[in-house]
Amino acid sequence: MSLQGPCDSLPWIRETTAAEFAVCPECDDMHEELPIVRTMPDGSLRWFIPCPELLRVEIIPECLRRWSIDFMAFTVHLAQTLGLTGSTKEVMPDRVWRLGKTKWEQTSRDVLFVRGMSWPDARDAAGVVEKTTQPIVLVSERIPDEHVWLRRIPAVVALSYVSHLSQTGLTIDRDHLFASISDQRTEAGEPAAKVISTKKQKLMIRQQVKAEIESMLTDDALTAAYEQHGSYREAADALSAQTGQPISKDRVFLAVKRKGGTKTVHSDTNSGSVRRTVASQRCDGKKKIQNRPEAMDFT
Repeated sequence: MSLQGPCDSLPWIRETTAAEFAVCPECDDMHEELPIVRTMPDGSLRWFIPCPELLRVEIIPECLRRWSIDFMAFTVHLAQTLGLTGSTKEVMPDRVWRLGKTKWEQTSRDVLFVRGMSWPDARDAAGVVEKTTQPIVLVSERIPDEHVWLRRIPAVVALSYVSHLSQTGLTIDRDHLFASISDQRTEAGEPAAKVISTKKQKLMIRQQVKAEIESMLTDDALTAAYEQHGSYREAADALSAQTGQPISKDRVFLAVKRKGGTKTVHSDTNSGSVRRTVASQRCDGKKKIQNRPEAMDFT
């Protein structure tokens, strides 16, 4: 996602304080540096960071922008997307929200959104959830461990496996959502904990495989572009032109990072790739020496 796109248009995203450090967008070390602002003769401002490889690198101020989530606004949007009835209410500050009710097999069931189910105090949130009757629990990504629940284990679905985020909002695959809930139903005559445990494992494996396949395909395309163009920015520009969608250099950077970093990506290229000659290395050395006075002025 580009910084200028969804983050500025989604109603539950709020811009917060700028980051103090920036990741170098040009070299392979992915080091973080404190930006230095220079005032140009025309009065404009430019941002730079020191780099051991290139001496200094200019960055855009947008790469320092950060956002936080307004969870109350997000849960209202989530309830509307799911078509739930009733009002959305925060039942545990900043942790548990009652989104509304839905009809499920001739029964009205509460739908909740919960965060922090992997935190040390997850059982506090679980206790709030267990006070509702047959709830459907939505979490952002990670299915909580079963030991978190003190009583019967509710149906839990990770939004990351059944939804897609775009510039217009959150799109949810309702068929996949309800299929996930069906997989967690207790079979008659068997202990609840045992049945839900088995079905939850199957659900988690199926969801994880699907997510990993989608992520792998996307990361392969991003890292291939990086290998071809040699920089995050050029790879992002090329992919944006090819797909017609805004692709940020940060997205390319994160894909390369998930693949193990630039060293791993470069090591995976075939042996027929072009190698740097001694002459080119000497040219690089001369380039650094020529730029050194500028670096001294920068400091």
